[in-house]
Amino acid sequence: GGHANAVGLLLKARAAPGESNERDGQTALLLAAENGHDEVVAALLSGGADPATAAHDGTTALHAAARSGSEGVARLLLQRKEESEEGEELELSAAPAVSADAVDASGMTPLMAAAAADSAAVCALLCEAGACLEATDENGWSPFLHAAAANAVNAAAVLLQRGASRDHQSFGGHTAEKMQPDLLGGVSLTA
Repeated sequence: GGHANAVGLLLKARAAPGESNERDGQTALLLAAENGHDEVVAALLSGGADPATAAHDGTTALHAAARSGSEGVARLLLQRKEESEEGEELELSAAPAVSADAVDASGMTPLMAAAAADSAAVCALLCEAGACLEATDENGWSPFLHAAAANAVNAAAVLLQRGASRDHQSFGGHTAEKMQPDLLGGVSLTA
């Protein structure tokens, strides 16, 4: 509603949708994604905001949507669709506008963020978009390890269904079995 209308008016007045905060590099798109404002994200994308733009710490709008569990925003960022004047949906590009495997300064991907937030729907969406199940952050943690550390049962189940390794070990020797032996209702994670 109102926020999207306000953004639309600002864009018509030639506001720059990609402007970032000098302090941390956050953009309006990143903040809208973080707060799950689907309509605002759609308006900013239509106004020319670049979904691949990252804050100073490497966080993209897709990371923010994954952390907040906003499936609608994540879908918008990945699909990059727009409506024509006649109301028909148009593909803007065949490739996603932002990588499902974008990494922030600590090597965290959107899939890791969604897993830690126990957002099964966003995990599934990112997997469909080609996110790497075995990507690791700067500590060697995979998306499944992030889910295990957060006791994120729903996300862990999605990741396992998609083929994530149950046995991944971080650089520090952490495994899902050591962190959460009862993850997934006591089902053994060591096969």
